Order: sequence, then structure tokens, then C-alpha cells
Amino acid sequence: MEKINKNKNQIIQKNDIRFRSQSIQFNDNRPERSRQLKVQRMANQVVQRKESPTNMFNNGKLHREKLSVSQNNPVQLVSIGNTYKTSENTNYRTKKADSNYLGVKSAATKPVPSGLIQATGNKTSGFDEYTFNGGNFQNDCLQFAQRLGLNIAGRQADEILRVKVGGAATNVGFAITKPPLVNALVGTPNTTDIADKQGFDRGENANPGIGETYAIVPKTGAQVQGCSFHISTVVAKDGGDNITCEADAGNQQLAAPVFDIYETVAGNQLTFHARYKDQYGGQYAATGILAPPTGPRSLADATFP
Repeated sequence: MEKINKNKNQIIQKNDIRFRSQSIQFNDNRPERSRQLKVQRMANQVVQRKESPTNMFNNGKLHREKLSVSQNNPVQLVSIGNTYKTSENTNYRTKKADSNYLGVKSAATKPVPSGLIQATGNKTSGFDEYTFNGGNFQNDCLQFAQRLGLNIAGRQADEILRVKVGGAATNVGFAITKPPLVNALVGTPNTTDIADKQGFDRGENANPGIGETYAIVPKTGAQVQGCSFHISTVVAKDGGDNITCEADAGNQQLAAPVFDIYETVAGNQLTFHARYKDQYGGQYAATGILAPPTGPRSLADATFP
């Protein structure tokens, strides 16, 4: 009986070896064409989902992985990974959400104003770390944007940003921000009037210069709850991308201004307008540009020319 069991065990072991060998043989002998088709199907699924490019780190160096998108889809400039956004030429990066620091490559143009946005001395993965270092921070997007913009332009701190139509700032103040200006600027139009004005709305093609600001406001007919506008100042550029520094009263958790990166070409849902339009009126949202005043200091005239 012991001999029979022994022989039986040997048969089972041989069968098991033969079965495992057949399984391995099957995997090794799959037709090359089948493997290629499977890989192609997986690649096609990625393209169909239009996944964003990702940042990948290899031996401490930053690499951008881009997907080839068919059907004339626009090329994505901002690269978005699991943790960071990186600008077009990888000169700047921010965290994906509420980034209170800006990573800047040593050879890149430094963000402005240099007196308010300064290097911390820390360096991560080849990026120098910059943060807002201007002392007291009031989490109000317009007041903060004016502080940055007027500083960059060398204007007085009690002036206000002006609505930009065409290539130049008008004499229209965007909003009253300081009590001393209330009497002087009674005629300042409200944000809806500004949004309705022909020539203000640039939508996804809004592209402020350094020191100018994005301004998204609702047109007549919009249904908006909470704040009626959002403002963000451009502090650096990289190719087709704008790097901003902004406050946000809608986010009461902010203890410091945040940095972000926006594209300036429509199509990838990564422009400033695409980011905020649903919050500020959807199809009735208008995104324009504000700029510091350029002429003699004047606070009284606040009507469209």
C-alpha cells in the first residue's frame, strides 16, 4: 500500500509539473501580434480619455510625459502630475491645489514683485522655492491683486486697477477697495456693468501681461452665489502659460496667497476662464483683464470713454 501511494504521489507531482509547464509555455508562446494589439488597445483607451500629461521623476530629474492625441486635439502646455503642475518649459511648478509656494528653476526669470515674492533658500528637485513675504496678508482677491499690480507698476498704493479694453487700460476703476476713495468713485460701475461692456470679455483667450490681472465676473442673467468676481495677478510667464499669485475669500482656510499656472489657449480646460466659469455664471461668465493705471493719478473719472 505504501508503494502504491508513493507511485500515486509521483504521478500527481509529474502532472502538476506538466500543468505548470504548459501554463508557462502558453504565456511564452502567445502570438506577437496578439500582444501588440493588446498594447495598442490600452494606448487607444488612454488617448480616448484624453488623460493629462504627467510629471515623472527619474534620478532626481524632472521629465514630461506627453500623450499623442489624435483628431487635432490641442497640445497641452501645463503638465499635471499626481502632486504638481509644471509650466510649459518646466521653469515653474506649483502644487496641484492651494500651493503657497512657487518652484522656480535657477535659470528662469524670477517672479515679481521681488519685494513681496522672495526665495526661501529651500530647493527641491531642481526648483528654488519662492513664497509671499510681504507681511500682513488679507485674504481678499481684489485688494491683494491691487497690492501686487500697483507694486509691480510702481504706482501709489491707494490707486485702483482699471478695466482694460483692447490694448490699453481705460479710466474705469474696477471696484472701490478703500474707504477714502468712496466719495471720489461713486460713479464706478458695478461688476455686471463691466462684464456686459463690449470688448471686456475675452473668455479663454484672456492673456494678461505680467503685473496685470485676470478678472472673471458675471454678465446680466447669471445666477451667482457668494462673491461676484475673482481676480488673479500674473507674476511670471513661461511660453504659453501664466503663473499667478492670488488670494481667495471663498476659501476661508487660506492663511497665505497661493500660486497657480494657467494656459492661455482654449481647448484643454486649463485656462483661467475654464477653471472658474461655472462658479461665476457659466455661459454668462466673462473673463477680462485689469491693469494698473498708466496716466496721471486720477481717482474721480470712472465712466466708460
